[in-house]
Amino acid sequence: MDEFKTRDDVVKLFIARAKEISETNHSYQSTILLAIYSAKVFARPELAANSESAFFLHLLSQVNDNDLRHFELIYDHAAALELKFTLVYACDAYYQSIVDPVFQQLPPQEREAALLARLSDDPEFVSFYTSTDKLTFLGVLMQRSFSFGSIGHTQISLNP
Repeated sequence: MDEFKTRDDVVKLFIARAKEISETNHSYQSTILLAIYSAKVFARPELAANSESAFFLHLLSQVNDNDLRHFELIYDHAAALELKFTLVYACDAYYQSIVDPVFQQLPPQEREAALLARLSDDPEFVSFYTSTDKLTFLGVLMQRSFSFGSIGHTQISLNP
């Protein structure tokens, strides 16, 4: 506590905001990430005034454990292809994670119908798809779709 009292007000505000987010957010993983990053801010006070830190706080206040898990699927898929900042198909990241060989053998023009059918049968896919929309809205992902409302052709990339 003595060391905390000597810190800059910016660090104190950052830690207070992180604590507030962790108490109101229902995400266990977000709370862990906030604790880890807060320790970094405490050790390196210049991080507290960094715009990336403010973005990180805002992001973790808005996401849940499913969103973080789905982000990890997308990131791992893009990293495996060495395409972190290049467009990848969102649905490919999902189907790669559940290892669906039937989907991967479909020609691209048939994937849309298979995905639409999957929306009514697979609540996990619905959760994945809504997470990609949320992460795009929050600025973590960049999204480009070939046609409005297209599921099978939705392309995403990680936002640097």
